[in-house]
Amino acid sequence: MGKISLSVVVPTRNEEKIVKGNLKKINGFISRLDSVSGYEIIVGDYSTDSTPEIVKRLSMEIPAIRYEKAEKRGIGEGLRHAINAASKEVVLFYPIDLTYSLETVGWMLHGIAEDGVDVALGSRRAKGGKEIKSLKRKLFSNAYAMLINIMFGLGIKDTQGLLAFRREKVGFLDAIKSNDGFFQTEVLLYSRMKGLNIKEYPVTQRDRPGEESNVNPFREGCSMLKKVIGKFYEIRIKGKKI
Repeated sequence: MGKISLSVVVPTRNEEKIVKGNLKKINGFISRLDSVSGYEIIVGDYSTDSTPEIVKRLSMEIPAIRYEKAEKRGIGEGLRHAINAASKEVVLFYPIDLTYSLETVGWMLHGIAEDGVDVALGSRRAKGGKEIKSLKRKLFSNAYAMLINIMFGLGIKDTQGLLAFRREKVGFLDAIKSNDGFFQTEVLLYSRMKGLNIKEYPVTQRDRPGEESNVNPFREGCSMLKKVIGKFYEIRIKGKKI
């Protein structure tokens, strides 16, 4: 069996209530994977609560866990900062709230280790995938994926699921400027432009408890639409290369 070394990148912001227990769960799962020869869990954090202190104390108990302070707020900034600190051959994005099924991670990493996959996606819309979320969040994510595919011809069913990739294949990360969730969409856009081998694996996603009350689909949708139009202009109109 082929084996890979793995950097798990976990962005956080003010997660003092769940960060310790969930990092332990992530560590326990990764440590049991046959396809992983060595690993690190890098927390890209921008918190104002006690999250940094909790993670630093936990890293003394579990040496595989590393704390990295992001310079700016935003999930994209946390991902970028942690990726820059990563030292392993494969990078996996995974949320601290465990809203995506962990078993899919095993399938994704096996595909990279054994099947020549460059970019692996945990897809809610692949056969067998599930999205256990509110109706308005489902409508938003479905509309977003459809828009991205129409405008850029990605041929990817889910642009916002789990993501793992070989670092040596993704040499364009410095060209990505997004500090928010559009960061992952840009990774996929450039991966497709580079002709990388992308494969989707079924994943189950559940809403995080209490998340619904903080969601404004109109504001979120307008922000993402603005970014999509800007990227379309760069790539399709101006012919930006990578």
